[in-house]
Amino acid sequence: MRLTSELVQQSTAVLICVGDRTLVLQNLSIPAIENLARARDGFDTLDLSNNVITTVEDTFPPFPRVTTMHLGGNRIARITGRLAQSLPNLRTLVLTGNRIATMADLNLVELRRLRRL
Repeated sequence: MRLTSELVQQSTAVLICVGDRTLVLQNLSIPAIENLARARDGFDTLDLSNNVITTVEDTFPPFPRVTTMHLGGNRIARITGRLAQSLPNLRTLVLTGNRIATMADLNLVELRRLRRL
């Protein structure tokens, strides 16, 4: 299933008890991260877990509010581009269950606030 702006608009938004808003786009067989501009910057967490994403590229609109991103259970082999420009406050990045061979495949050096990987 393609991640269209309509899918983003219709997706589930969850308010966690600590006040975090989560955009839930899990288990949708999404092949690529795209069209997230429709979500605006209204979320603290992006959950794109258990899809079929292979690469994380420069496809994010600015999301300065996002502090956590779940990408576990995909097919990600590398992260390219500059996530730090779009996700400057990212502190937690979950990549469990992907196809990452080495840390060299991850371009995370500019994510200055990243604390948990």
